[in-house]
Amino acid sequence: MRTRTMSATDNIALLMDLSVTRRLPVLSRILITGAVQLAKWDQNARTRRSLGQLSAAQLRDIGITREQANAEFKRGFWES
Repeated sequence: MRTRTMSATDNIALLMDLSVTRRLPVLSRILITGAVQLAKWDQNARTRRSLGQLSAAQLRDIGITREQANAEFKRGFWES
């Protein structure tokens, strides 16, 4: 039997589902909301770090310039 590793996006969706669909105590909802935000920030940071490491050919493949990549790379992890 193969197991599938959950991605950060899967984890965020699961946490959001928990906080919305089930009636949880207030503290639990606050903690879940905080965990969702931290997961989003972590995903932003990792994505931007990866973007900063792409070659010129890879950037062309995804349709952005080096300047656009650098501008995105320099943004803070908290910025959407």
